[in-house]
Amino acid sequence: DGIEALAALRADPEIVGAVLDVRMPGMSGIEVLTAVRAFRPTLPVLMSSGFTGHDSSIAPDDDFAAFLPKPWRICELLALLRRLIEG
Repeated sequence: DGIEALAALRADPEIVGAVLDVRMPGMSGIEVLTAVRAFRPTLPVLMSSGFTGHDSSIAPDDDFAAFLPKPWRICELLALLRRLIEG
């Protein structure tokens, strides 16, 4: 849920990265990303979606660190998150 994700990111400065789906209940991943950039501009954000063909909600200039299309395997997700967080 996008609203819950945003609340968690606001409440816990110890969170070192986020995984957002483009299409989430409450707020889209893009809306959450936009809000997060206001208070955590350098937080690594991995965006994911099962709608990778022509999803008009994803723009080339959106400020996420990486995109991982669904379906993905957990080892792929973890490896990419590790790279993003470790810089």
